[in-house]
Amino acid sequence: MATIGLVIAVLAFLVSLLFNLFQLRWRKDEQAARADDKAEQKRKDDERGTGQRLKEQAAPLFFTSTERPARYWSPEVSIRHKGRSCMCGVL
Repeated sequence: MATIGLVIAVLAFLVSLLFNLFQLRWRKDEQAARADDKAEQKRKDDERGTGQRLKEQAAPLFFTSTERPARYWSPEVSIRHKGRSCMCGVL
């Protein structure tokens, strides 16, 4: 009778140990997935921030009478056309 109790206790211990190992693996997988999601979200936020910064730093748009936007640059900005410098001011 004591041996049956001992066998049941050992089996319960092994089942508990096996469950704990599976639970550890599941938690590691969840943490890895969560880290990937955070990295993806950070990358998207950085892209959004970069796009916003580029919009803020871009030359202002002025609309002509034809309603086409034209970018006006300051005279200090040099635009290259086929190897020679052009200070035309309008893109």
